[in-house]
Amino acid sequence: MKEPPHQLLQDPNFVRYWKTWCSNQQSIAFAPLADFYRKEGFLEEAEEICRKGLEFHPESVTGRMVLALICRECGKSEEAIGLAGGILETMPTHEEARELLQKAAGTKVRRDGEKVEKPWQTVTMAEVYAAQGELKTALEICKTILEREPGDERARQMKSRVENRLLEKWGRNEG
Repeated sequence: MKEPPHQLLQDPNFVRYWKTWCSNQQSIAFAPLADFYRKEGFLEEAEEICRKGLEFHPESVTGRMVLALICRECGKSEEAIGLAGGILETMPTHEEARELLQKAAGTKVRRDGEKVEKPWQTVTMAEVYAAQGELKTALEICKTILEREPGDERARQMKSRVENRLLEKWGRNEG
């Protein structure tokens, strides 16, 4: 890893994390270090540090959240959504992951000022909603994808899985 940019070296907290990580790249200091880089706009360096740290600490929620933010800022939206969704599967109350997903879902505003929720319609997003138990939303996303792309086999399979889960859920509620 090359020497950090001058402006980062002015922050004593950055320097502390940098020195810790340089002396031991298996240190948990990777997450705040990568976040310092991200916040200053050095996304390539941030991603490199974060991915390396997650090799040693794949369970790190903070590390996965920092990587999700990096991915979003690098235009890797599907990966960001997948990471945030994974965090919410293990920690349903993780507010930053929820906010990232809501931003990815995209809220549009009509000319009359009324907000219109428009889910980011990908199979990955449907998977995230399904993992959170939002089966109806996941099903609607799959239907929209199939209207747009009738031959999308992955969307068709996801739709089928979600429909089966809904049937199971309704069957248990009726009994």
